[in-house]
Amino acid sequence: VQALMGARRICFYGVCDAAIVAESAYHKFNRMGAVCTSANDPDVQLVQVSQLGKGDVCVLISHSGRSRTTVTTARRAREMGATVVSITNYPYSPLARLADFVLTTASFMEHSGEVITKRISELVLIESLFISVLLRGGDSYQEALARSNEALVENKL
Repeated sequence: VQALMGARRICFYGVCDAAIVAESAYHKFNRMGAVCTSANDPDVQLVQVSQLGKGDVCVLISHSGRSRTTVTTARRAREMGATVVSITNYPYSPLARLADFVLTTASFMEHSGEVITKRISELVLIESLFISVLLRGGDSYQEALARSNEALVENKL
Protein backbone atom coordinates (compact mmCIF):
# COMPACT_ATOMS: atom_id res chain seq x y z
CA VAL A 1 0.00 0.00 0.00
CA GLN A 2 2.84 2.39 0.83
CA ALA A 3 4.52 1.72 -2.50
CA LEU A 4 1.28 2.37 -4.38
CA MET A 5 0.58 5.57 -2.43
CA GLY A 6 3.99 7.00 -3.20
CA ALA A 7 4.18 5.84 -6.81
CA ARG A 8 4.80 8.32 -9.62
CA ARG A 9 3.15 5.88 -12.00
CA ILE A 10 1.46 2.48 -11.56
CA CYS A 11 1.24 -0.21 -14.25
CA PHE A 12 -1.17 -3.14 -14.00
CA TYR A 13 -0.47 -6.14 -16.23
CA GLY A 14 -1.71 -9.65 -16.86
CA VAL A 15 -2.31 -11.80 -19.92
CA CYS A 16 -5.40 -13.71 -21.04
CA ASP A 17 -8.05 -13.59 -18.32
CA ALA A 18 -5.58 -12.07 -15.82
CA ALA A 19 -5.63 -9.02 -18.09
CA ILE A 20 -9.24 -8.47 -17.04
CA VAL A 21 -8.14 -8.18 -13.42
CA ALA A 22 -5.35 -5.77 -14.41
CA GLU A 23 -7.82 -3.67 -16.40
CA SER A 24 -10.19 -3.54 -13.43
CA ALA A 25 -7.32 -2.34 -11.22
CA TYR A 26 -6.45 0.33 -13.76
CA HIS A 27 -10.01 1.67 -13.78
CA LYS A 28 -10.23 1.79 -9.98
CA PHE A 29 -6.92 3.56 -9.45
CA ASN A 30 -7.45 5.89 -12.41
CA ARG A 31 -10.78 7.06 -10.94
CA MET A 32 -9.03 8.17 -7.75
CA GLY A 33 -6.47 10.18 -9.66
CA ALA A 34 -3.49 7.83 -9.71
CA VAL A 35 -1.31 8.07 -12.79
CA CYS A 36 -1.60 4.53 -14.10
CA THR A 37 -1.76 2.36 -17.17
CA SER A 38 -2.69 -1.13 -18.25
CA ALA A 39 -2.22 -3.11 -21.44
CA ASN A 40 -3.10 -6.65 -22.40
CA ASP A 41 -0.67 -6.84 -25.32
CA PRO A 42 2.73 -8.22 -24.16
CA ASP A 43 4.63 -5.99 -26.60
CA VAL A 44 2.85 -2.88 -25.33
CA GLN A 45 3.57 -3.97 -21.77
CA LEU A 46 7.29 -4.16 -22.52
CA VAL A 47 7.25 -0.76 -24.24
CA GLN A 48 5.45 0.83 -21.28
CA VAL A 49 7.74 -0.87 -18.74
CA SER A 50 10.80 0.40 -20.61
CA GLN A 51 9.74 3.90 -19.55
CA LEU A 52 9.55 3.08 -15.82
CA GLY A 53 12.07 4.01 -13.19
CA LYS A 54 12.60 4.40 -9.48
CA GLY A 55 9.38 5.51 -7.82
CA ASP A 56 7.16 3.63 -10.25
CA VAL A 57 5.22 0.46 -9.38
CA CYS A 58 4.46 -2.45 -11.68
CA VAL A 59 1.70 -4.82 -10.50
CA LEU A 60 1.69 -8.15 -12.35
CA ILE A 61 -1.08 -10.71 -12.09
CA SER A 62 -0.65 -14.40 -12.90
CA HIS A 63 -2.39 -17.26 -11.12
CA SER A 64 0.42 -19.70 -11.86
CA GLY A 65 3.19 -17.12 -11.68
CA ARG A 66 4.64 -18.89 -14.70
CA SER A 67 3.21 -16.94 -17.66
CA ARG A 68 6.27 -16.28 -19.79
CA THR A 69 5.19 -12.81 -20.91
CA THR A 70 4.28 -11.73 -17.38
CA VAL A 71 7.60 -12.98 -15.99
CA THR A 72 9.45 -11.20 -18.83
CA THR A 73 7.61 -7.97 -18.07
CA ALA A 74 8.42 -8.31 -14.35
CA ARG A 75 12.10 -8.88 -15.12
CA ARG A 76 12.20 -5.77 -17.33
CA ALA A 77 10.40 -3.66 -14.70
CA ARG A 78 13.04 -4.67 -12.12
CA GLU A 79 15.83 -3.81 -14.54
CA MET A 80 14.29 -0.35 -14.97
CA GLY A 81 14.27 0.20 -11.20
CA ALA A 82 10.51 -0.02 -10.65
CA THR A 83 8.99 -1.68 -7.60
CA VAL A 84 7.47 -5.00 -8.66
CA VAL A 85 4.32 -6.37 -7.01
CA SER A 86 3.08 -9.83 -7.93
CA ILE A 87 -0.36 -11.28 -7.40
CA THR A 88 -0.12 -15.05 -7.72
CA ASN A 89 -1.34 -18.26 -6.18
CA TYR A 90 2.20 -19.65 -5.98
CA PRO A 91 4.62 -17.77 -3.69
CA TYR A 92 7.68 -19.63 -5.03
CA SER A 93 6.88 -19.15 -8.71
CA PRO A 94 9.21 -17.35 -11.13
CA LEU A 95 7.00 -14.24 -10.95
CA ALA A 96 7.00 -14.21 -7.15
CA ARG A 97 10.80 -14.57 -7.05
CA LEU A 98 11.13 -11.39 -9.14
CA ALA A 99 8.77 -9.35 -6.97
CA ASP A 100 9.57 -6.89 -4.22
CA PHE A 101 6.13 -7.62 -2.75
CA VAL A 102 4.23 -10.89 -3.23
CA LEU A 103 0.49 -10.98 -2.65
CA THR A 104 -0.78 -14.54 -2.67
CA THR A 105 -4.18 -15.99 -3.30
CA ALA A 106 -5.34 -19.44 -2.23
CA SER A 107 -7.49 -20.79 -5.05
CA PHE A 108 -7.27 -24.50 -5.70
CA MET A 109 -10.84 -25.64 -6.43
CA GLU A 110 -10.85 -27.04 -9.97
CA HIS A 111 -13.69 -27.65 -12.37
CA SER A 112 -12.82 -29.33 -15.68
CA GLY A 113 -9.15 -28.55 -15.13
CA GLU A 114 -9.79 -24.83 -14.57
CA VAL A 115 -9.44 -23.06 -11.24
CA ILE A 116 -12.79 -21.28 -11.13
CA THR A 117 -12.10 -19.03 -8.16
CA LYS A 118 -8.71 -17.69 -9.19
CA ARG A 119 -9.87 -14.38 -10.68
CA ILE A 120 -12.30 -13.68 -7.85
CA SER A 121 -9.53 -13.84 -5.25
CA GLU A 122 -7.31 -11.62 -7.41
CA LEU A 123 -10.12 -9.07 -7.76
CA VAL A 124 -10.59 -9.13 -3.98
CA LEU A 125 -6.89 -8.34 -3.52
CA ILE A 126 -7.14 -5.45 -6.00
CA GLU A 127 -10.22 -4.12 -4.20
CA SER A 128 -8.39 -4.35 -0.86
CA LEU A 129 -5.43 -2.42 -2.24
CA PHE A 130 -7.73 0.19 -3.75
CA ILE A 131 -9.68 0.74 -0.52
CA SER A 132 -6.49 0.81 1.56
CA VAL A 133 -4.87 3.44 -0.68
CA LEU A 134 -8.10 5.43 -0.80
CA LEU A 135 -8.51 5.48 2.98
CA ARG A 136 -4.84 6.13 3.79
CA GLY A 137 -4.23 8.58 0.95
CA GLY A 138 -6.06 11.47 2.51
CA ASP A 139 -8.49 13.88 0.97
CA SER A 140 -6.83 14.17 -2.44
CA TYR A 141 -7.70 10.60 -3.51
CA GLN A 142 -11.21 10.83 -2.09
CA GLU A 143 -11.82 14.19 -3.77
CA ALA A 144 -10.54 12.85 -7.09
CA LEU A 145 -12.82 9.83 -6.80
CA ALA A 146 -15.77 12.10 -6.03
CA ARG A 147 -14.98 14.22 -9.11
CA SER A 148 -14.73 11.09 -11.25
CA ASN A 149 -18.04 9.79 -9.95
CA GLU A 150 -19.64 13.18 -10.55
CA ALA A 151 -18.32 13.24 -14.12
CA LEU A 152 -19.79 9.82 -14.80
CA VAL A 153 -23.26 11.10 -13.94
CA GLU A 154 -23.23 12.70 -17.39
CA ASN A 155 -23.52 9.24 -18.96
CA LYS A 156 -26.48 8.14 -16.84
CA LEU A 157 -30.13 8.57 -17.81
